[in-house]
Amino acid sequence: TTLRLGSNSLRRLRGEELSGELGKCVVPHDMIGGKAPDYAWELDPMTSLRTLSIENNRLLRLPEEFGLLTSLTDVDLSLNSLEELDGKQWGFLTRMRKLNLNGNRPLKVLPAEIGMYSDLAWLDVVDCSINSPPPVIIQRGVKPIVEYLKRIFEARTTRSLDLDGFQMLSVCDDVTSHKLLNYLSMRDNTLTAIPRKIGNLVYLRNLRLDNNLLSSLPEDILECTGLTELTLRNNRFQRIFEEDDWWLGFSQLKLLDASRNELECVPPVIGALTRITSLDLSDNRMRSLPLELHRLTSITNLKLRCNLLRLPMVQIAEDPDCGVLFE
Repeated sequence: TTLRLGSNSLRRLRGEELSGELGKCVVPHDMIGGKAPDYAWELDPMTSLRTLSIENNRLLRLPEEFGLLTSLTDVDLSLNSLEELDGKQWGFLTRMRKLNLNGNRPLKVLPAEIGMYSDLAWLDVVDCSINSPPPVIIQRGVKPIVEYLKRIFEARTTRSLDLDGFQMLSVCDDVTSHKLLNYLSMRDNTLTAIPRKIGNLVYLRNLRLDNNLLSSLPEDILECTGLTELTLRNNRFQRIFEEDDWWLGFSQLKLLDASRNELECVPPVIGALTRITSLDLSDNRMRSLPLELHRLTSITNLKLRCNLLRLPMVQIAEDPDCGVLFE
């Protein structure tokens, strides 16, 4: 159940018909420090293999059949030159308990399938170039890494991704590559910017970015034309959108929470968002409001408290069914 091929000069592994018993393996079970003339070893076949050690070689990639080694619990691939890990292979290795990828400097991404490794207790990615998951999560150890990857993986089917509270400084491509996402929440992080690739999420309906350090949104968010809920509570926005006409791209918006920011005004064009039912602009620095607010005839919840507004504001409170809170 153990195969050791460490400290050879292997550049590649060939995998053919990876099924059957370890006894049929075409290489010795313990071959450390040897050297193959063509720098290749057969992994054929050994599906009962539990421990695989191929550290300190020259591997750039693993064979497709690697995923057939479904009994693996302990894998050492350290000190190679692996460029990527194919999620299709790694998705079958759910018994994994210990994984060593130390020293694979070209490696940038951990496959989301590792999030399904509920028994994984030890993971070493030191001296790699991992940027997904974000480095701040990598530094926190195995459990946060697995939890992050699990949520990324499950979002492929649920179309809902909750990354609240991961202390992320930035958003990785594994988030914006989920083009079918309907719901994305990244509250309670330390994000300072949203990447332009947010525009890939054309089916997004609900975006929650509360409690970050954001001061702007990229123009590419205009591609999210179906957005119905946008929450930006407790950030650093002085303007919600860089250009006033950007508001026109969110005609489906029903809920907007921009409370606890640094807003000094909202533009008159907000009156075009006639589907809004809930608008929270409380705890900002606004001294006035556009008269066009009266066009928001669907609104039932309007919060304006803790601003610098002058009273009375009859023009925004004509409807007795409209809940208006201001001080």
